[in-house]
Amino acid sequence: MTRDELLERSRELGFAKVCLTEPRALDIPKEGLIGDPASVLPDVRTLIFLLMPYRIGLTKETGEGVISSYYPASHSAYLAAKRLAGEIKEAGFDAVSNVQLPLKPWLLGLGLGKMGRNSLVIVKGLGSAFHVQCILTNAPWEPTHYWSGRQKGLYEGCEHCMRCVSACPAGAIRESCMIDQEVCIRAVSEKDPVPEGFEKKLGARLLGCDVCQSACPANAALLNGSALSVSLKELLCGQLGTLPDVIGTNYARKRRLRKKAALLAANLHRTDLTQELENMAQSPDPGEAGAALRALKRLKEET
Repeated sequence: MTRDELLERSRELGFAKVCLTEPRALDIPKEGLIGDPASVLPDVRTLIFLLMPYRIGLTKETGEGVISSYYPASHSAYLAAKRLAGEIKEAGFDAVSNVQLPLKPWLLGLGLGKMGRNSLVIVKGLGSAFHVQCILTNAPWEPTHYWSGRQKGLYEGCEHCMRCVSACPAGAIRESCMIDQEVCIRAVSEKDPVPEGFEKKLGARLLGCDVCQSACPANAALLNGSALSVSLKELLCGQLGTLPDVIGTNYARKRRLRKKAALLAANLHRTDLTQELENMAQSPDPGEAGAALRALKRLKEET
Protein backbone atom coordinates (compact mmCIF):
# COMPACT_ATOMS: atom_id res chain seq x y z
CA MET A 1 0.00 0.00 0.00
CA THR A 2 1.43 3.33 -1.06
CA ARG A 3 0.77 6.68 0.57
CA ASP A 4 -1.59 7.71 -2.23
CA GLU A 5 -3.44 4.41 -2.00
CA LEU A 6 -3.87 4.93 1.73
CA LEU A 7 -5.30 8.42 1.22
CA GLU A 8 -7.71 7.19 -1.44
CA ARG A 9 -8.82 4.20 0.65
CA SER A 10 -9.41 6.44 3.67
CA ARG A 11 -11.77 8.61 1.65
CA GLU A 12 -13.57 5.53 0.33
CA LEU A 13 -14.21 4.50 3.94
CA GLY A 14 -15.89 7.82 4.67
CA PHE A 15 -13.13 9.97 6.16
CA ALA A 16 -13.31 13.54 4.88
CA LYS A 17 -9.85 14.58 6.07
CA VAL A 18 -6.75 12.45 6.47
CA CYS A 19 -3.57 13.63 8.14
CA LEU A 20 -0.25 11.78 8.12
CA THR A 21 2.43 13.06 10.45
CA GLU A 22 5.57 12.11 12.31
CA PRO A 23 5.30 10.67 15.83
CA ARG A 24 6.29 12.68 18.88
CA ALA A 25 5.69 12.45 22.59
CA LEU A 26 3.37 15.01 24.19
CA ASP A 27 3.29 15.80 27.88
CA ILE A 28 -0.36 15.11 28.64
CA PRO A 29 -1.49 15.03 32.26
CA LYS A 30 -4.98 13.63 31.59
CA GLU A 31 -5.38 10.12 32.91
CA GLY A 32 -6.19 7.47 30.31
CA LEU A 33 -4.54 9.25 27.38
CA ILE A 34 -1.28 8.16 25.77
CA GLY A 35 1.40 10.82 25.47
CA ASP A 36 4.05 8.80 23.64
CA PRO A 37 2.88 6.80 20.58
CA ALA A 38 6.03 4.67 20.82
CA SER A 39 4.73 3.20 24.07
CA VAL A 40 2.04 1.51 21.96
CA LEU A 41 4.06 0.72 18.82
CA PRO A 42 7.82 0.96 19.50
CA ASP A 43 8.83 1.27 15.82
CA VAL A 44 6.07 3.71 14.90
CA ARG A 45 6.94 5.86 11.89
CA THR A 46 3.63 7.48 11.01
CA LEU A 47 0.53 8.72 12.82
CA ILE A 48 -2.67 8.76 10.77
CA PHE A 49 -5.48 11.04 11.95
CA LEU A 50 -8.81 10.33 10.30
CA LEU A 51 -11.77 12.74 10.52
CA MET A 52 -15.24 11.37 9.81
CA PRO A 53 -17.95 14.03 9.43
CA TYR A 54 -21.56 13.76 10.47
CA ARG A 55 -24.71 15.83 10.24
CA ILE A 56 -26.10 17.25 13.45
CA GLY A 57 -29.60 16.01 14.15
CA LEU A 58 -31.88 18.55 15.81
CA THR A 59 -33.71 16.95 18.74
CA LYS A 60 -37.47 16.72 18.30
CA GLU A 61 -39.88 15.82 21.07
CA THR A 62 -41.37 12.48 20.06
CA GLY A 63 -41.97 10.99 23.49
CA GLU A 64 -39.10 8.55 22.94
CA GLY A 65 -35.47 8.52 23.91
CA VAL A 66 -32.96 10.38 21.76
CA ILE A 67 -29.32 9.60 20.99
CA SER A 68 -27.14 12.30 19.44
CA SER A 69 -26.01 11.66 15.86
CA TYR A 70 -22.42 11.83 17.14
CA TYR A 71 -22.62 8.32 18.59
CA PRO A 72 -23.49 6.41 15.38
CA ALA A 73 -20.79 8.43 13.60
CA SER A 74 -18.30 7.58 16.33
CA HIS A 75 -18.98 3.86 15.95
CA SER A 76 -18.81 4.03 12.15
CA ALA A 77 -15.45 5.80 12.37
CA TYR A 78 -14.16 3.20 14.84
CA LEU A 79 -15.13 0.33 12.53
CA ALA A 80 -13.72 2.07 9.43
CA ALA A 81 -10.39 2.80 11.15
CA LYS A 82 -10.20 -0.80 12.38
CA ARG A 83 -10.76 -2.02 8.84
CA LEU A 84 -8.15 0.37 7.44
CA ALA A 85 -5.59 -0.77 10.03
CA GLY A 86 -6.28 -4.36 8.98
CA GLU A 87 -5.63 -3.49 5.34
CA ILE A 88 -2.37 -1.75 6.29
CA LYS A 89 -1.32 -4.96 8.05
CA GLU A 90 -2.23 -7.00 4.98
CA ALA A 91 0.13 -4.72 3.02
CA GLY A 92 3.00 -5.87 5.26
CA PHE A 93 3.18 -3.15 7.93
CA ASP A 94 2.29 -3.06 11.60
CA ALA A 95 -0.72 -0.94 12.50
CA VAL A 96 -2.74 -0.21 15.64
CA SER A 97 -6.12 1.56 15.57
CA ASN A 98 -8.30 3.20 18.22
CA VAL A 99 -5.26 4.62 20.02
CA GLN A 100 -6.20 6.97 22.86
CA LEU A 101 -3.95 9.89 22.00
CA PRO A 102 -4.81 13.44 23.17
CA LEU A 103 -6.66 14.34 19.99
CA LYS A 104 -7.34 18.03 20.59
CA PRO A 105 -3.68 18.96 21.15
CA TRP A 106 -2.72 16.97 18.06
CA LEU A 107 -5.35 18.59 15.82
CA LEU A 108 -4.39 22.05 17.05
CA GLY A 109 -0.65 21.40 16.95
CA LEU A 110 -0.85 20.18 13.36
CA GLY A 111 -2.84 23.22 12.32
CA LEU A 112 -5.89 21.18 11.30
CA GLY A 113 -8.29 23.40 13.23
CA LYS A 114 -8.72 25.95 15.98
CA MET A 115 -10.41 25.83 19.34
CA GLY A 116 -14.04 26.89 19.51
CA ARG A 117 -15.49 28.65 22.52
CA ASN A 118 -17.30 25.45 23.51
CA SER A 119 -13.89 23.67 23.70
CA LEU A 120 -14.52 21.69 20.50
CA VAL A 121 -12.02 21.94 17.65
CA ILE A 122 -13.45 23.60 14.55
CA VAL A 123 -12.09 22.43 11.19
CA LYS A 124 -12.70 24.28 7.94
CA GLY A 125 -15.45 22.55 5.97
CA LEU A 126 -16.41 20.26 8.86
CA GLY A 127 -17.24 22.68 11.63
CA SER A 128 -17.07 20.78 14.90
CA ALA A 129 -19.25 17.90 13.67
CA PHE A 130 -16.71 15.14 13.17
CA HIS A 131 -15.21 12.17 14.97
CA VAL A 132 -11.46 11.51 15.03
CA GLN A 133 -9.71 8.15 14.88
CA CYS A 134 -5.97 7.57 15.02
CA ILE A 135 -3.85 4.77 13.58
CA LEU A 136 -0.20 4.15 14.43
CA THR A 137 1.92 2.37 11.84
CA ASN A 138 5.55 1.65 11.03
CA ALA A 139 4.92 2.44 7.38
CA PRO A 140 7.38 5.21 6.37
CA TRP A 141 4.90 7.43 4.55
CA GLU A 142 5.67 11.07 3.84
CA PRO A 143 3.69 13.38 6.12
CA THR A 144 0.82 15.52 4.86
CA HIS A 145 1.13 17.76 7.94
CA TYR A 146 3.96 18.71 10.28
CA TRP A 147 3.85 19.65 13.94
CA SER A 148 3.78 23.40 14.37
CA GLY A 149 2.83 23.59 18.03
CA ARG A 150 0.05 26.10 17.32
CA GLN A 151 -2.18 25.26 20.24
CA LYS A 152 -3.36 28.74 21.21
CA GLY A 153 -5.88 31.10 19.74
CA LEU A 154 -9.64 31.07 19.42
CA TYR A 155 -11.40 30.21 16.19
CA GLU A 156 -11.94 33.51 14.40
CA GLY A 157 -15.71 33.23 14.31
CA CYS A 158 -15.85 32.80 18.08
CA GLU A 159 -14.11 36.03 19.02
CA HIS A 160 -17.28 38.12 19.27
CA CYS A 161 -19.81 35.28 19.41
CA MET A 162 -21.39 33.85 22.54
CA ARG A 163 -24.17 31.79 20.97
CA CYS A 164 -23.02 28.46 22.37
CA VAL A 165 -22.63 29.97 25.84
CA SER A 166 -26.16 31.36 25.75
CA ALA A 167 -27.65 28.18 24.27
CA CYS A 168 -26.12 25.66 26.69
CA PRO A 169 -29.02 24.36 28.82
CA ALA A 170 -26.73 23.69 31.77
CA GLY A 171 -24.51 26.78 31.69
CA ALA A 172 -21.51 24.50 31.30
CA ILE A 173 -19.46 26.62 28.87
CA ARG A 174 -16.98 28.99 30.44
CA GLU A 175 -15.61 31.99 28.56
CA SER A 176 -12.12 30.52 28.79
CA CYS A 177 -13.09 27.73 26.32
CA MET A 178 -13.45 25.27 29.14
CA ILE A 179 -16.37 22.95 29.81
CA ASP A 180 -17.56 22.17 33.30
CA GLN A 181 -17.80 18.39 32.95
CA GLU A 182 -19.76 18.17 36.18
CA VAL A 183 -22.76 19.90 34.61
CA CYS A 184 -22.32 19.39 30.84
CA ILE A 185 -25.42 17.50 29.66
CA ARG A 186 -23.45 15.34 27.23
CA ALA A 187 -20.98 14.34 29.95
CA VAL A 188 -23.78 13.75 32.45
CA SER A 189 -25.72 11.62 29.94
CA GLU A 190 -22.79 9.17 29.78
CA LYS A 191 -22.57 8.73 33.54
CA ASP A 192 -24.03 5.82 35.46
CA PRO A 193 -25.84 6.62 37.60
CA VAL A 194 -26.93 10.08 36.49
CA PRO A 195 -25.91 12.51 39.27
CA GLU A 196 -28.67 13.59 41.60
CA GLY A 197 -30.34 16.79 40.48
CA PHE A 198 -29.68 16.28 36.76
CA GLU A 199 -32.43 13.80 35.95
CA LYS A 200 -34.93 16.36 34.63
CA LYS A 201 -32.26 18.29 32.72
CA LEU A 202 -31.71 15.29 30.46
CA GLY A 203 -35.20 15.67 29.01
CA ALA A 204 -35.44 12.96 26.36
CA ARG A 205 -31.68 12.47 25.97
CA LEU A 206 -30.39 8.93 26.33
CA LEU A 207 -26.93 9.94 25.10
CA GLY A 208 -25.43 13.23 24.09
CA CYS A 209 -26.42 16.85 23.64
CA ASP A 210 -25.82 18.88 20.48
CA VAL A 211 -27.28 22.18 21.66
CA CYS A 212 -24.00 24.13 21.61
CA GLN A 213 -23.06 22.68 18.22
CA SER A 214 -26.51 23.45 16.81
CA ALA A 215 -26.12 27.07 17.90
CA CYS A 216 -22.66 27.46 16.35
CA PRO A 217 -22.55 29.42 13.05
CA ALA A 218 -19.64 27.22 11.93
CA ASN A 219 -22.10 24.31 11.82
CA ALA A 220 -24.92 26.17 10.07
CA ALA A 221 -24.71 23.97 6.97
CA LEU A 222 -24.62 20.76 9.01
CA LEU A 223 -27.99 20.86 10.75
CA ASN A 224 -29.80 18.44 8.45
CA GLY A 225 -28.97 15.21 10.23
CA SER A 226 -31.21 12.97 12.29
CA ALA A 227 -30.88 12.19 15.95
CA LEU A 228 -31.56 8.54 16.75
CA SER A 229 -35.00 7.88 18.25
CA VAL A 230 -35.18 4.86 20.56
CA SER A 231 -38.29 3.18 21.96
CA LEU A 232 -38.41 3.54 25.73
CA LYS A 233 -40.83 0.62 25.98
CA GLU A 234 -38.36 -1.69 24.25
CA LEU A 235 -35.51 -0.53 26.45
CA LEU A 236 -37.54 -1.05 29.63
CA CYS A 237 -38.22 -4.60 28.42
CA GLY A 238 -34.48 -5.13 27.88
CA GLN A 239 -34.75 -5.15 24.09
CA LEU A 240 -31.81 -3.33 22.53
CA GLY A 241 -32.58 -4.26 18.94
CA THR A 242 -29.84 -3.04 16.59
CA LEU A 243 -28.41 -0.47 19.02
CA PRO A 244 -25.17 -2.42 19.67
CA ASP A 245 -24.52 -2.43 15.91
CA VAL A 246 -25.35 1.26 15.55
CA ILE A 247 -23.60 2.87 18.52
CA GLY A 248 -21.32 0.05 19.69
CA THR A 249 -21.48 -2.26 22.68
CA ASN A 250 -19.63 0.19 24.92
CA TYR A 251 -22.59 2.59 24.84
CA ALA A 252 -25.31 0.00 24.26
CA ARG A 253 -25.19 -1.57 27.70
CA LYS A 254 -28.54 -3.10 28.60
CA ARG A 255 -28.49 -2.39 32.33
CA ARG A 256 -27.42 1.23 31.88
CA LEU A 257 -29.95 1.92 29.13
CA ARG A 258 -32.82 0.33 31.07
CA LYS A 259 -32.13 2.62 34.03
CA LYS A 260 -31.89 5.63 31.75
CA ALA A 261 -35.12 4.65 29.99
CA ALA A 262 -36.90 4.61 33.36
CA LEU A 263 -35.60 8.10 34.10
CA LEU A 264 -36.73 9.41 30.71
CA ALA A 265 -40.14 7.79 31.07
CA ALA A 266 -40.67 10.01 34.11
CA ASN A 267 -39.22 13.07 32.36
CA LEU A 268 -41.61 12.61 29.44
CA HIS A 269 -44.62 11.75 31.62
CA ARG A 270 -45.04 8.36 29.95
CA THR A 271 -47.79 6.98 32.16
CA ASP A 272 -48.50 4.41 29.44
CA LEU A 273 -45.25 2.70 30.50
CA THR A 274 -46.42 2.10 34.07
CA GLN A 275 -46.73 -1.66 33.57
CA GLU A 276 -43.22 -1.94 32.12
CA LEU A 277 -41.85 0.09 35.02
CA GLU A 278 -43.69 -2.07 37.55
CA ASN A 279 -42.21 -5.18 35.93
CA MET A 280 -38.75 -3.62 36.03
CA ALA A 281 -39.23 -2.76 39.70
CA GLN A 282 -39.21 -6.53 40.36
CA SER A 283 -35.73 -6.88 38.85
CA PRO A 284 -33.18 -8.67 41.06
CA ASP A 285 -30.75 -5.92 40.09
CA PRO A 286 -31.05 -3.21 42.78
CA GLY A 287 -29.99 -0.48 40.35
CA GLU A 288 -32.69 -1.34 37.83
CA ALA A 289 -35.36 -1.85 40.50
CA GLY A 290 -34.45 1.45 42.17
CA ALA A 291 -34.59 3.38 38.88
CA ALA A 292 -38.03 1.94 38.12
CA LEU A 293 -39.38 2.76 41.57
CA ARG A 294 -38.12 6.33 41.38
CA ALA A 295 -39.73 6.74 37.97
CA LEU A 296 -43.04 5.36 39.22
CA LYS A 297 -42.95 7.72 42.18
CA ARG A 298 -42.30 10.73 39.95
CA LEU A 299 -45.07 9.75 37.54
CA LYS A 300 -47.50 9.52 40.42
CA GLU A 301 -46.43 12.83 41.92
CA GLU A 302 -46.07 14.84 38.71
CA THR A 303 -49.10 13.72 36.72
